[in-house]
Amino acid sequence: MKTLFKCDKFTMFTLNKYVGSHIHPFPAVNLNELSENSKKRKEEAARKRQAKIEAKRGNVKKVKRTHPPYRLSEQLKAVTGKD
Repeated sequence: MKTLFKCDKFTMFTLNKYVGSHIHPFPAVNLNELSENSKKRKEEAARKRQAKIEAKRGNVKKVKRTHPPYRLSEQLKAVTGKD
């Protein structure tokens, strides 16, 4: 396996990345860099962490909701008397 995959070992999470490059149609894979999806996930996680830190500091304005989280049908509006 070492000669084929050029690594000593890999986990079940990276298995698809290594084996997938050896299955037709043989896409070119750079195993030394993160994939586009991995980069996006990493950036999203960093953005969420930063937002959480700013929220703890009180730097973030909370969004006020302008509409209710649900909509009632016309029949239910008639029963409850609420919009």
